[in-house]
Amino acid sequence: MVGGAQRRMPYSVREAIMHVPAFILAQMARYFAQEAFAAYGKLPEWFHLQAVVEDWWKGYRQLFPCRKHVGLVVVAVLHPVERRWLNVVLRGLPFGLGAAVNQFNRAPAVLTAAARRILFIMCAHYVDDNGILELTGLHGDGPAAFQRLCRLAGAHLPAKKRKPETAMPVLLRALTDLASIINDCAVAYGPKPGAREAFEKEMALVWERGELTSGQASHLRVVLSWLDSSCIGRLCRAALSALVARQYYDGTTAIPERSNLHASRRYLQAAVRYAPATPLPLLAPPRRPI
Repeated sequence: MVGGAQRRMPYSVREAIMHVPAFILAQMARYFAQEAFAAYGKLPEWFHLQAVVEDWWKGYRQLFPCRKHVGLVVVAVLHPVERRWLNVVLRGLPFGLGAAVNQFNRAPAVLTAAARRILFIMCAHYVDDNGILELTGLHGDGPAAFQRLCRLAGAHLPAKKRKPETAMPVLLRALTDLASIINDCAVAYGPKPGAREAFEKEMALVWERGELTSGQASHLRVVLSWLDSSCIGRLCRAALSALVARQYYDGTTAIPERSNLHASRRYLQAAVRYAPATPLPLLAPPRRPI
């Protein structure tokens, strides 16, 4: 279930097996609602959705490279005491490599395709995170069947990482509001509860210290990218260039009073605090982004 360019909210639900957007639960709910509306002429009273979120055990490390590719997953580590480089052969796929993402995605993609075509489950994956959507009246039959399919395939989905059935699932730091489908005829996709406050607190601590390191700038960019992707208008992107400069080019940790970084901080705090969640209308015709 995917659609369109990476930088806008897609409205297509055609299948592309390798890469999917993080707001896939909202996309699946929209598709499900369109099918129900086409069949009944309206959304039936029993059309209440819930979702379960599953996470693979240890992510990429659950898959192992074949013997002839072992030489491609060697990591160099600097010994903290002897100050010499050591080479370590990883048994699982390493984080941080694009090739590892593409290689890993083949496994959950096959499981997703089998679950859709054989078990007729509304499901999708974002790397090692899986979202399973179903009607509340089915009482968890879909997620149970998906879990059994994964066990048969040898994929371990630990219970402690499982997020049980809910109408407001959190997937990848974002909350999808399925409860508003009947009344609002839309799904809201936005930051999970507490995400905005956590970012503001983190920014306040940085400015209280009066310095921002390259590593801290990198971390803030990651957090902002997730927040930005779930807010309407992608408002944070306009001020991320100052964090990019600090991460790669500035060569200092100071925060000058009238610098671009100082101005970006004020803008980002306001954007994160007030930017509304992204509404995804269930039955509206597709619209081109502005």
